[in-house]
Amino acid sequence: MKIGFLIGKVVENPDRKEELDILKVEYKIVYSWRILKKYEDLGYSKEAFKCVRMLSENKVLVQAIETFRKEFGLPKNGADFVKDSEKIRNRNYGPHQPMWCYENFLPEELREKSRKYIQDFIKKHHMQAPLQYQMNSLFYCGYVDNRIGTYGTPLDVYIPTQYDIKERGFGYRLPVSIQLNSATLTKKEVKQFIDEHWADIQGYFRKNPAIIDSHFSEKEVKIAKLREKKYKHAEILEKISPANSLNVSGSTEQIAEQYHRMRKKANKVIYPRESITKK
Repeated sequence: MKIGFLIGKVVENPDRKEELDILKVEYKIVYSWRILKKYEDLGYSKEAFKCVRMLSENKVLVQAIETFRKEFGLPKNGADFVKDSEKIRNRNYGPHQPMWCYENFLPEELREKSRKYIQDFIKKHHMQAPLQYQMNSLFYCGYVDNRIGTYGTPLDVYIPTQYDIKERGFGYRLPVSIQLNSATLTKKEVKQFIDEHWADIQGYFRKNPAIIDSHFSEKEVKIAKLREKKYKHAEILEKISPANSLNVSGSTEQIAEQYHRMRKKANKVIYPRESITKK
């Protein structure tokens, strides 16, 4: 069973009969990524294409569609949407109105039964979003539309631009986000993806420093607080790690080193612009 992808192109309608018919859409159904990738601006993605192509290997779906078409007298390969799209176009304009009335392919006495057949199939089977919204077009005509491809890729990274920072962040640095969009991803794949984009991520943070970059541990904050109170390094060590404690650790040299490192980080939060050019 072949499953295609619907492509539409808006053109002038030479046979218009109503004011709303000034334009019409010329449709075609394509079956290869070589052609479909030219229409990525419509929302189709390579991942969606691969998944949809594999639906023809789903025995439950194939059997249900074949039974449906046989029971309701439709062609084995489905109704010809491109030829008869005007026949099924819904002319009841308004919110929540479907664009197509696929039941119009059938005699009126069979339409309610056909609707129930597809609704029962959706209710009885678990299916991945947004396939439930594509069942009518699949059962009647064997195609999906571009709503199938709006879910992006399994893995993506969002690195804000300077425009994003200015307009969306009001001058504040925005976070980088790694977007996971597939239940089949492994930790190894996610780690490899992050490694591949790590240079770009670090470049963004270096270009747009923020105070959160200067991480201070609880221990460093405590050392600084005690130094403000004029405690000596040995006294600080005793406060942080008393001699009679079960967790005695560190030395006065380490306290001095930690205090020096903490001050160095603090001095990076604000410093003269001239020092940037000297580096």
